[in-house]
Amino acid sequence: MRWKKHSSEEIVNILAKMKVWMTEGLDIRDACRKAEISQATYFRWRSRYGRLDADQLGVIKRLQAENARLRRALSELESGIEL
Repeated sequence: MRWKKHSSEEIVNILAKMKVWMTEGLDIRDACRKAEISQATYFRWRSRYGRLDADQLGVIKRLQAENARLRRALSELESGIEL
């Protein structure tokens, strides 16, 4: 298999597809082959993203962006203040 970087949204979508495939009767090995990922990747993704859906992932990304913006603003304020 070729190495490929997937976005968080793609990972959540692939995990959802794999869940459907496995409920239809495919085992993990065949579902991974169909999704073109290794079993190790599947288990790693499932541990990180397994309980998220696309909406929750969007909320997390917005919160992380806001947090980064606030941290930058705080560091700019702190650098402007000289003791």
